[in-house]
Amino acid sequence: MGQEELLLKTPKVKVPSSWSSDGRLLHYYEIDPKTRRDPWVLPMQGERKPIVFLHTESDERDGAFSPDGKWIAYSSDESGSYEVYVQPYPATGAKWQVSKDGGTRPKWRRDAKEIYWLTESGTLLAADVTVATTFQSASPHRLFETRILDAFERYSVSADGKRFLLPLPVESNANRSLTVIENWLAAAKR
Repeated sequence: MGQEELLLKTPKVKVPSSWSSDGRLLHYYEIDPKTRRDPWVLPMQGERKPIVFLHTESDERDGAFSPDGKWIAYSSDESGSYEVYVQPYPATGAKWQVSKDGGTRPKWRRDAKEIYWLTESGTLLAADVTVATTFQSASPHRLFETRILDAFERYSVSADGKRFLLPLPVESNANRSLTVIENWLAAAKR
C-alpha cells in the first residue's frame, strides 16, 4: 500500500467518479453554487493541472472513462431529466445521448462494446456501443430490476458484462440475532 497523498486542493467540494484504466487520469465532479456539478479531469502525471471537461448550467455527474480513456460517459439533466451521454476525451463538442427514458451512473464493459446505467426506478439498462473514430449506440435494452434507489448506492460490473455486484436492501423488520465474542484471540491461543 502506498502513502496518502493530497491530489488537489481547491475551495470547492470535489467527488471522484472514475479512473482511466491506465491510472493516468482521474475524473471527478466539482460542486459549484451556480452550475451545480461540473466534471473535471485531473492528470496524474506532470503538473497535475485540472482540466474542465464541461462547465454548463446543467448538472453533469457520474463520469466514467471508456476502457481506452478516449470517451467519457456521464449523466446530465440538460434535457430536463437525467440522461446518459457520451463525449470524446478531450472534449471536442461532439456528444451522443445513449439513454432514452432517463439514466444515471453509467459504466462501460471492459471491451467498450456495452454501456450500463440505472433509471430513477432502479432498473439496470444497457446499450451495445461501437467506439472508433466516432461513437454509435444501439437502442437500450432492459436487463433487470436492482432496488438501487439511493443516489449514493453503487454497482459494479464484471469485465465480460455477465455478472453484477449490487447492494442488497436492508431488511428492517427482520429479527436477527447477533453474537458477540469477546476476547476471542486469547481463547484461540488455548
